[in-house]
Amino acid sequence: MRALQAFGMGLLIVLVRAGTPDLLPDPLGWLLILYGVRRLPPDLPHRTGVLLSGTLAGVVSVPLWVPPLADRVLAGAESIQWAVNLPQVVFVTLLATALGMRAGERGDPAARGWWFLVATLSALAGLAPVVVFGGEVAVLETPAVVVAGAVLLTAIVLCFVHAARPWADDLAAETPQSRPSATEERP
Repeated sequence: MRALQAFGMGLLIVLVRAGTPDLLPDPLGWLLILYGVRRLPPDLPHRTGVLLSGTLAGVVSVPLWVPPLADRVLAGAESIQWAVNLPQVVFVTLLATALGMRAGERGDPAARGWWFLVATLSALAGLAPVVVFGGEVAVLETPAVVVAGAVLLTAIVLCFVHAARPWADDLAAETPQSRPSATEERP
């Protein structure tokens, strides 16, 4: 499984709630995502931030998998709901920024534009609750929720569409013919 496929599957698991209790637990999704982070090239921009925010989001998702606790958080103050979702927003923003930078470095301007759009809208979705709830601008609540959902769905689709591109996965560029065999002498 390529890195971006792991991200796409993990984010899909995080997005979908499959009954009560959740049969596809969010921590499983975050484990897939962290597997994907390990598959990314070591020189990817913001790789450490992507790893840290993904790990934090995974840790936060563990207690929220317990239905009574999740129900309590969802019924609680908007600021608590925002705080528990913030690591996920930071993860998507950093991942999209890193992938956009990598796509730009490797000459894929279309992918660069899509990932930077996801990064920008993800950051705005993360800040929207501050305006909506903190600034009491209730008219923006529905658009903020719609944008947040659309951004996550777009990121999932892009993960699968861009999974095989060489800039997205350090193993994608290697073919069996390009790897030196164990018997070949290396310079």
